[in-house]
Amino acid sequence: MAYYCKEEPLYRYGTIIRSFLPERAALLLLIPGVGVRYVVFARFPHTIFSVGMTIRFVSRTKASGVLVISDISFEQTAADWAGSDLLFVHHLCELCQRFVFTDEDAGAVFTLMQELYQSLTYEEDVELKKLAMLSKFFILLGHYAPPLPALDGGADAGEATELARQKKRTIKQWLRACICACEPAYALKTIHFLTT
Repeated sequence: MAYYCKEEPLYRYGTIIRSFLPERAALLLLIPGVGVRYVVFARFPHTIFSVGMTIRFVSRTKASGVLVISDISFEQTAADWAGSDLLFVHHLCELCQRFVFTDEDAGAVFTLMQELYQSLTYEEDVELKKLAMLSKFFILLGHYAPPLPALDGGADAGEATELARQKKRTIKQWLRACICACEPAYALKTIHFLTT
């Protein structure tokens, strides 16, 4: 008589970069080691899937190639600094959808996006933190235009505010150049994040 051991389900983690609810029970997920994948799932009554949220799930691939997920649990939601600016979260997720092509890139970007779930200290400049995340995103992927200009330079307390303002303007210009080098900026719905 043969005994069969039922395999333990293999759990994966992914970040929701787009939700198709309520029209379809489907998500676009950034999954380390897999990439950006369109997935379907059994509808969860009274459950809200938010862009930027990290979930844990079990996946299987149908013969048609469709990835089906089940046993979904919520792992993380954005910290206050990111959650209070959902446009930024949507912008980062839209960039993932447009620029993440390989399994390796997906893993690196997933790790970068873990910064969305970390709290900031009161001394940190939130806008500069967001711009730094976007800069790291393009540097990780190698999809960048000219090299990021040097941003160093000492300043006394009186010059610090103007220096920070200039640094942010320089990074925003560089980020727009990165996006435009790969595809027209107008194709992105959230590009105006970089014009403010």
